[in-house]
Amino acid sequence: MMVIGSTVIIIVLLLATNIFQYTKIRTRKTALQHINKQLEKINEQGQHGHVGYITRDPDVKTLLTHMNNMIHRKQRLEIENMETQQSMKKMLSNISHDLKTPLTVILGYTEMMKVNHDEEKQRKWLDKVILKTNEVIQQIHRFFDLAKLESGDEVMTFEHIHLNEICRTNMLSFYALFTDHGFEVDIQIPETPIYVVANEEGMHRVLNNVLANVIKYGKDGKYVGLQLRYDTDFAYIDIIDKGKGVEEKTRIFERLYTENEARQGASSGLGLAITKQLVQAMDGKIEVESQPFKKTIFSITLNRK
Repeated sequence: MMVIGSTVIIIVLLLATNIFQYTKIRTRKTALQHINKQLEKINEQGQHGHVGYITRDPDVKTLLTHMNNMIHRKQRLEIENMETQQSMKKMLSNISHDLKTPLTVILGYTEMMKVNHDEEKQRKWLDKVILKTNEVIQQIHRFFDLAKLESGDEVMTFEHIHLNEICRTNMLSFYALFTDHGFEVDIQIPETPIYVVANEEGMHRVLNNVLANVIKYGKDGKYVGLQLRYDTDFAYIDIIDKGKGVEEKTRIFERLYTENEARQGASSGLGLAITKQLVQAMDGKIEVESQPFKKTIFSITLNRK
């Protein structure tokens, strides 16, 4: 009798185990079928969202988590791809405009030189042809500079550089231009030598681009300031103007982004994009804060160690 009783118990346990396993498999199969239908809908119809299913199965929960992470990542990439395509279209439009305008001027002057042989007029027209040709060359150089920086092809060497002198040199190179445009120039550079880990040529390009931006778009404020600050770990360069300001601060450094004519005019927006790439390549950061006609500050942060 005891043997029969034990056999019955074993059979009951086996049946219970089989029923439990069968129920688990059916439940998991139902969950997978439901998940599969949602995935098909997302893939075929291009719908956004996530896959949802109420379950206690830890494996299914883990699967859902990984799937939703992948879906969200895919959706982010799709959005970024669309933004990149729009940026590329705008880039082509802007670059086409920036090259077409001076080339049209060059063509006009050369045609006038061909039919008018007045030497004095020809000299004036030739000077303008040279000026516009240099504009085209500079624009092409800026485009390829940005392409090299974004692709990582431009190799930069780093060393401790004297930031005080670099700031003075760049402000001095722009000083006559600022005063000719009626700017009040305010330079605050401490006597204490400040060294940062960076690329010297890259820093000259960064400051040149930002100061050129002030000349173009901050001239209504008639003020430019450069302040060099530092603490134990970092050095900070603040370049300030009181012009019309920056409307979309989060996008001003985007590749080939242009704002309205008040700030960007007909420019293709390469200068500040290159500036950001250079600063990031030197393990620094650049930010902008702006209050129109009060104060627009481009702040550059660099490592001292």
